Amino acid sequence: MLPRPDTNLEIHDQPDHILLPMMLVGEAEGEPTYGKLAVAEVAQNRANREAHWNRGPEEWSALKRSILRPWQFSAFNKDSPRLTVMMNPPSKVWEECYHVAQVVLQAQPWKPLAGIAKGADFYHATWLYGAKRKPAWLLAAMASDTPRVTIGNHVFWELGPDGIPNTRDDLV
Repeated sequence: MLPRPDTNLEIHDQPDHILLPMMLVGEAEGEPTYGKLAVAEVAQNRANREAHWNRGPEEWSALKRSILRPWQFSAFNKDSPRLTVMMNPPSKVWEECYHVAQVVLQAQPWKPLAGIAKGADFYHATWLYGAKRKPAWLLAAMASDTPRVTIGNHVFWELGPDGIPNTRDDLV
């Protein structure tokens, strides 16, 4: 039986090997396996690059700081309806997300991944292209860059820390 989120712990107290698959449940549940892998790579790439995303308590790992940095992964926003699902995911969904996360966690931690996400550190849902309001980082990216790859319903970009639209320091 696979380890699952501990419902007695806050999200920020979950260990990395649980937090990353929780993120996949929240951010990429309906995506194919390759899409889940790419989303996990984005989180790991941010953690490995020791950049803007690694703000948070020093006792947290770089991965945890990159995942829980406010307004970066919408599933962790305080008002997200995905929070409940992430804490108690359906078994089949959890199994796939857990296995995908372990592949990424076992990659070389000192080197950004350049796998299926092609080094991406941002992604968004394809429906955002048609949205009336777009995040500032996406508008800037669309004006100056091309996406690395589109997988499933997500578009992946490598923008670096300058692509981050919000620097609020409140934590999930």
